[in-house]
Amino acid sequence: MNKILILGLTLFFVFLILGFSGCAEKTITPTDTPMDTTNQNIKEEVKTLEKTSPEEEIIVPIEEKEIPKTSNLAKVNIPAELEKGALLYTVNGNVFSYKFQVMYKDEDGDMPIYMFVYINGSRKEMTKANASQIDPKEGILYILPMSGDELYEIAPKAKEWNISYWFRTNDGYGVVETNKMNSFVMDFEAMGLSMEGGAGNAPCNCGH
Repeated sequence: MNKILILGLTLFFVFLILGFSGCAEKTITPTDTPMDTTNQNIKEEVKTLEKTSPEEEIIVPIEEKEIPKTSNLAKVNIPAELEKGALLYTVNGNVFSYKFQVMYKDEDGDMPIYMFVYINGSRKEMTKANASQIDPKEGILYILPMSGDELYEIAPKAKEWNISYWFRTNDGYGVVETNKMNSFVMDFEAMGLSMEGGAGNAPCNCGH
């Protein structure tokens, strides 16, 4: 009996020792998942922040450009001039035709913003006599042709050689206008005539 009891106890202790050994081996066996993931989480958060954060502004040096030199003094404008202002007329039988004309000149080369003739205070726009004239320094002729009926509607007393007119323009720097005029000038050139003792146009003070 004692031998059997001793044998049984021996086997019990053997199995007990083997059991503790297996548990120890299992405890020190590394697991598939790391126990401490703090460093890895921090790295992932940093990467996320780097992706979502706005890009740094890249400062590109501005290329040096040539800055135009400007004078401290304002441009000294030479006023435009209005020359040869006149009211021309032609006669064909008993029919009169009229043409207002004036020459625009500007030494600075400034084109006129407008060109008007005032007939008894009524403003009318004038146009170039020749579209090819584009140099104000040489002079640009502006005209306003009118029939007798058109003129008499504005200035009824023009039939009696009684009229008042003047020219007005602006070169972009200021208004320029002529004095008031009241003369009529026969357009000899348009009528194919020549003046005795010379050529050109001359005022006429005769009535219709």
